[in-house]
Amino acid sequence: MHPLKKAENTEKTELVWRICHLLAKFNLSLKNIEKSYLYFDRARETLSRIASDIEEESLRQSYLDDGEKRELLSDMKILVKTASYEAMAVA
Repeated sequence: MHPLKKAENTEKTELVWRICHLLAKFNLSLKNIEKSYLYFDRARETLSRIASDIEEESLRQSYLDDGEKRELLSDMKILVKTASYEAMAVA
């Protein structure tokens, strides 16, 4: 069974977003923009769900301000730049 499916089936959401992030980075390195976007979006969506379960605002902000989560945002920006570059190259 694929590790992502296994993590989803066990409700290990921390593991799910990390696996999605790694798969997104891997696909981005292969210039597979669409697949990379799907995995980045899934990671973002999973993090959003986790954060929404944290009731106290300061704790939620602290959770989201973690280095790994900031890396996800930074990598998503790279995806946008890459996708823009690829679109301009095709045009």
